[in-house]
Amino acid sequence: MPNFNSALILSRNAGPRAALAEAVSAYEQGANSFDLLTLIGELHISLEDPAAATEFFRRAVASSPHDAAAYRRLAGAEFSAGFGAASIASYRRALELEPGNVRAYNNLGRVLQQAGDWHAAADCYRRALALDEAYPVAHNNLANVLAAFGQTDGALARYQRAVALRSDFVEAWVGCAKTLLALGRAAEALTCSDRAIVLRPAFAEAWFVRGEALNALDRCAEALTCCERALALRPDHPEALFARAHLRRGMGDHRGAVAGFREALRVKPDYAAARLGAVMAEIPALPLTTEESAESRLAFGRALAALDAHLRIDPAVDATALVGALQPFYLAYQDEDNRDLLGHHGRLCTRLMTDWQHRAALAPIAPITPIAALPSGQSHRDKRRIAIISAQIADHSVYQAITHGWLERLDRRRFVVDVFHLGRSADALTQAARGMVDHFEQGPHSTREWAAAILDRRPDVVIYPEVGMDQTTLQLACLRLARTQLLAWGHPQTSGLPTLDYYVSAEAFEPADGAAHYTEQLIRLPNLGVYYERFTGAENALPTIPQDDGTGPSFVCAGTPFKYLPQHDTVLVDIARRLGRCRFHFFSYRDGALSRRLLHRLHEAFAAAGLDGNDYLVLQPWMSRPAFHEFLRTADLYLDTIGFSGFNTVMQALECGLLVVSCRGRFQRGRLGSGILERLSLPGLVADSVRAYIDLVVSLAESGAARMQVRERLRANLPNAYRDQSSVEALQRFLWDVA
Repeated sequence: MPNFNSALILSRNAGPRAALAEAVSAYEQGANSFDLLTLIGELHISLEDPAAATEFFRRAVASSPHDAAAYRRLAGAEFSAGFGAASIASYRRALELEPGNVRAYNNLGRVLQQAGDWHAAADCYRRALALDEAYPVAHNNLANVLAAFGQTDGALARYQRAVALRSDFVEAWVGCAKTLLALGRAAEALTCSDRAIVLRPAFAEAWFVRGEALNALDRCAEALTCCERALALRPDHPEALFARAHLRRGMGDHRGAVAGFREALRVKPDYAAARLGAVMAEIPALPLTTEESAESRLAFGRALAALDAHLRIDPAVDATALVGALQPFYLAYQDEDNRDLLGHHGRLCTRLMTDWQHRAALAPIAPITPIAALPSGQSHRDKRRIAIISAQIADHSVYQAITHGWLERLDRRRFVVDVFHLGRSADALTQAARGMVDHFEQGPHSTREWAAAILDRRPDVVIYPEVGMDQTTLQLACLRLARTQLLAWGHPQTSGLPTLDYYVSAEAFEPADGAAHYTEQLIRLPNLGVYYERFTGAENALPTIPQDDGTGPSFVCAGTPFKYLPQHDTVLVDIARRLGRCRFHFFSYRDGALSRRLLHRLHEAFAAAGLDGNDYLVLQPWMSRPAFHEFLRTADLYLDTIGFSGFNTVMQALECGLLVVSCRGRFQRGRLGSGILERLSLPGLVADSVRAYIDLVVSLAESGAARMQVRERLRANLPNAYRDQSSVEALQRFLWDVA
């Protein structure tokens, strides 16, 4: 006759299915003991049928209502079956019966977390750890909650404690890697992900995080391989699909990127960032032809309009997950007027973030924080409060060119200057910036926390040195955080945001019709518009005269790959044809994938003209700044990029005594180099057309005497590029008036 003992023996010898049949038969024949009901429930669990298990565990609880273990079994089955509220009640009853059960607190936390009550979950994990501090699972679970709250330092400490307690805890190693990435510590994140993969080679999440770490370290090809490994293990991993598409975009495969973002959206239909990515990827990082560039603009406009229409019909989207997740960054490198396209993008982003601001219930400006040590007789409101918001308060081109000089020179007797450093990096320049300002704040913070912190300081004017290069910067720029909001030219084109009132540029950079290119009101500061310091170590010495090695003049082409437009490939071909022999030196960007793609395109242009690109084109490895300066001193000319000029690289070349040839562009971003040269009274190095640019390069390359003569003028005039107090005074007058 079927009974509990025979079912138990079958479970050990014949497997759960045979045992379940025996146990159910016994139950149907009248056996109704607590042990039999529990066994049937456990057999259903082993056969992955938690709903059926729940029914028998409930009967077991009814037969023994004071058994804490019975409630824990029931709660676990209810959780697996999707009965979240019932599971919470069962765990709480178990804890009433046995309040010192560590695992019950931990498991209750997991159920509460899945139900969305993260604060209650964190409290449960802390209760578990109060009972047993050496419980690694609770440390890991609490770390997950802290990471979701943006408390990355606390999360990292918990993950590290979990792996210290249990060195084979794979999920905690992955958590360590993710948190280290959030803190900008990519090399350490890579080490942690490698440890997780050694422990569990078939864990897709570990491969995905390893790819994220490699991408942060500019090892893009290796990162792509890791994404492929993650997807081979878990084809429906939406974040890995997104990461693979993002990598493809940055490596120049924009069609593969569009398809990849759409695949991520198919797997996860509410994946807002993937929906946006499919739009942004329409603009290639490196178009192969002028036709592809033109077609991409039309495709981007259509995709943006479709996204806008979709979000109006279905507005239930987390704006902070969508806005700025990817941006139309590469649009700036097309030599076209982007005002209308960026205006559409800006209005869409602002609408989403304005709705978010209302839902976030961000309070009006809080009471002002008193300012200490004002001059005698001066009231607090005699000062204007300026907030500078940037992710690049560090050794970065935007900080070097724009922000540093303003922090150093704004008059503290007239202005309170607050800095909100949104970025994760911190270096000697970051530390120095802390000492220059009245208030300095660095995260990590959520967008809401940043907005609240800025509003709390009650700025009269907010300044964004750039918009278009960082997600949180764009999100904050979509909000109204001060009565007057300014954008500078760190990413030199209009933001398209109706929340930004003024675009701060320079007289030297703007064409006569420059105001028509911005949705903001254009402000032209004098000269270069910045207070600029020399790069350390870039002395204005004459370059080393290179020995003639038979390769001809040496040209530095130091722009990032996306600055080189396909319509200008023939410029280098024409220079090479006229000189007969010369070398164009490019520099490997990130891990070199996009640079190699550019060189391949250029090789095809040379081949079409009957020339062998190998005789002219050189891809140099990425160099440290001192090594780059030394290289500049050995070259003959620096060729500024056409359409999107350099600023910091042009200044470095000039500081090293290397002449720069520039072509005056249609838009501000194409006039940075020419503006510098005209400020230095070197108009002979500026061309007004592509044809004149070629002629000028060839003429200077062929005449060492001419180069020497211009270098002497450069040495005499170079100080005019530095420490321009007139630009600061003009900015201060403007800030005082608009505040």
